[in-house]
Amino acid sequence: MDGDFFKLLAKKPATKFDVLLARAAKYINMEDAHASKREGRGEKRKGNKDEGPSKKPKMDFKNKKPAWQRVNAVYTPLTVPITQALMAMEGKGLLSRPRSYKDGPRHPKSDKFCRFHNDYGYTTEECRHLKSEIGRLIQNDYLQEYVC
Repeated sequence: MDGDFFKLLAKKPATKFDVLLARAAKYINMEDAHASKREGRGEKRKGNKDEGPSKKPKMDFKNKKPAWQRVNAVYTPLTVPITQALMAMEGKGLLSRPRSYKDGPRHPKSDKFCRFHNDYGYTTEECRHLKSEIGRLIQNDYLQEYVC
């Protein structure tokens, strides 16, 4: 047990169970993201032997767009509004927020505002990036209580 999460708990113990769960969820998300990144680059975990050329067909990722950029993407239907799911994600510590922009919002100020990106130009309900993030959490067995 010498991982980053264990080191954090040793340095700063959680006083409440909810705090511990929120921290654990953040580290799980971080590990999932790192694992996805490694898979995308074809890296192997420590201890795995090189088994020669892969028998799986290689995918061409050059023309693939992230889910939130696909116009015709189909998102998981929810029983609650997306803004309520966003608040639940924030409350549970499951939220992987996108990087903030150094110069402030990228879009000119308008009536539409996205709480996820903290930016103008579209509403939180219209945010494809947030819908994709919610779908990822649902696939990882989080937020199941909000699935239709």
